[in-house]
Amino acid sequence: FVGVQSDVTARKQAEGKLIAANAEIEAVNRRMRSDLEAAARVQQALLPSSLPHVEGVQFAWVFEPCTELAGDSLNIMQADGEHVCLYVLDVSGHGLASALTSVAFSRFLSVRPEASSLLRQEPIVESTDRLLTPAEIAEFLNRKFPWDPETTQYSTLVYGILQCEAGEFRYITAGHPGPILVPKQSPARSFNATSGPPIGFQRGAYEEHVIRLRPGDRLYLYSDGVIEAMNASDEEFGKERLIGALDELRDLSLEGSLSALEKRIEQWQGKADFDDDLSVVAFQWR
Repeated sequence: FVGVQSDVTARKQAEGKLIAANAEIEAVNRRMRSDLEAAARVQQALLPSSLPHVEGVQFAWVFEPCTELAGDSLNIMQADGEHVCLYVLDVSGHGLASALTSVAFSRFLSVRPEASSLLRQEPIVESTDRLLTPAEIAEFLNRKFPWDPETTQYSTLVYGILQCEAGEFRYITAGHPGPILVPKQSPARSFNATSGPPIGFQRGAYEEHVIRLRPGDRLYLYSDGVIEAMNASDEEFGKERLIGALDELRDLSLEGSLSALEKRIEQWQGKADFDDDLSVVAFQWR
């Protein structure tokens, strides 16, 4: 009887400890979920809350993170009455570290004076200032976010400034896929010219490229999550398929073309969840 009683007591004590441990684990999980949700809300708040109102120019974007926290970032920002800045950023890796780096980039790339001084050079005299060029911005970011062997992170970036009246888009690609142009009267095509290395990968100058648009032309900036989406046969969606899809979707509205593109990629994968962040920024001139 004493032996049985002792065994029952030990089992009850073990069960009590297990219940307490499970309760502690659940509390930690709740805090972690709450922190992830809060961090995701911060990221969402850095996405475009409203699009620039520019006569004759339409803008649209789509952003689908593969997890709660994304390594991608994008924005469409009206810098002044003549210029709109657009970018898509892709930080290597996934999870919290990539998300924190993405948020830091977003802060630097803000056009709000209280958030960043990056997009405007300090005036030489009181009455003059200017936008920093895409090459100057990439070089600044490359110095600000150098390669860290501890995190082994780097970032790719396509960043450009649209001169709205002239329809001139001046841009750089830092290890990032080039834009895709969908002209109104001719087949879609991509721009493969590389401007320089990924941000934080190595020091180097960045070469700017210029696309001069005609009325009705569309331009798409995207992350590699679009072209690297895999189907059940481990085949990528690919750049050529992306170009063909945007060509076929030209008769839809700009926003409609992005929604239809997202559905095509989902159908290609055979599932609604993405294995990498999906980010696209687009505009149509005149």
